[in-house]
Amino acid sequence: MKVFGIGLVIVGVIWGVIAFNMKTTIETESRTFGEGLYSIRVPSQTVHNLDLADQRRNHLYIL
Repeated sequence: MKVFGIGLVIVGVIWGVIAFNMKTTIETESRTFGEGLYSIRVPSQTVHNLDLADQRRNHLYIL
């Protein structure tokens, strides 16, 4: 029984490390609006994705 408990702790620690290393951000594409002199370029950005953050939180709740 003691070996089983130690195994569960090891699995939990590994699962926690994986959960904390999950990405919670995404990168958007750069876009250009308009043509010629009146064009506007919007650069790519890194934004926080709430769905990915929820998935990470759910993995941590299981622990």
